[in-house]
Amino acid sequence: MIAGPSWSALAQQEGPKAPSQPETPPTPIQAGTQAPPEVPAGPTLKMGDAAPALDIAKWLKGDEVKGFEKDKVYVLEFWATWCGPCIGAMPHLSKLQAKHADKGLRVLGITAEDPNNSLATVQKFIEKKGSRAAYTLAWDNEGKTWTNYMVAAQQRGIPCSFVIGKDGKVAFIGHPMTLEDVIPKVLAGTWKGQEDVDAIMKAEEDFMQVFQQIESDPKAALGELEKYKEKYPSKKDQIASREMLLLMKAGEWDKAKSLNQRLAQKALDEKDSGELETLAFFWMAPMVNPEKKDLDVALDSAKRAVELTKEQEISPLMTLAEIHLAMGEKDKAVALGEKALKLSEDDREKAAIERKVQEYKGK
Repeated sequence: MIAGPSWSALAQQEGPKAPSQPETPPTPIQAGTQAPPEVPAGPTLKMGDAAPALDIAKWLKGDEVKGFEKDKVYVLEFWATWCGPCIGAMPHLSKLQAKHADKGLRVLGITAEDPNNSLATVQKFIEKKGSRAAYTLAWDNEGKTWTNYMVAAQQRGIPCSFVIGKDGKVAFIGHPMTLEDVIPKVLAGTWKGQEDVDAIMKAEEDFMQVFQQIESDPKAALGELEKYKEKYPSKKDQIASREMLLLMKAGEWDKAKSLNQRLAQKALDEKDSGELETLAFFWMAPMVNPEKKDLDVALDSAKRAVELTKEQEISPLMTLAEIHLAMGEKDKAVALGEKALKLSEDDREKAAIERKVQEYKGK
């Protein structure tokens, strides 16, 4: 349920955390004004309501969607280039699109103009990293689709997904990492609306009660996790990386490495560089691996992530740099940092990378 951490989180030496709140974006710019759209007293778009028509200015990738066709299911995913969790969710959405395309699923990533998300920025992102999103991407028409969905539903953070059922009504509103539990039921016509949403939330709450024991009693948490998997068998694959964290914290290193090997191979088969990077990050996290044992496991995952992205993405390069630094290989860390610096076109990002490179050189 949690998007992979970024290299910046790794650099700050933060441990894995509970699922965070979606990021709150600047208000999309409206036509002829900088004033935000008026927020109604209560949500005017809810599950079960007819889905508003799309108002798209430009289709950036994939086929145009002229309207919601009967007997098809749509996911509208609101995102922005500056939103790390949005980018982290793209491989997950791509897998859903590929898995359910023959059943009538269409995933649309919709982004709108804001002070940090111009059309030029989005187009450059798609040119360089568009392969992460194997689905349709669209540019909102002066924030109108944003207003009709996000504002109307009073959703204040992204990423945020709206699922449109075969009947043209909103079936679900929520985080994209929840969609694996939603889409199959909507496609099959067995989705029960709020009842199923409540069941999803209960499963998340039960898992967090288990995972929160990672510090106090990780061995007991592993026992509780087995009970959780028996109660929620469909969650087994979704929580596998968190199970690996518990194994590490409990000192079950051989089991953790075995599970990591399986997860890394799956990510490699699916060409999911983000998941490989996440696995590498977990082996570097002081919360579960303060002594930095078996960093060769992290190194292998990070190298594969860099290879998959053909050394053209900053985050995998910087994650690999941090691992080399932790292994005492300062020169390799510096070289990777400098390579990442050449790829960056954002002043703030460049400054952050430059600080890290100088830090590497000083160690």
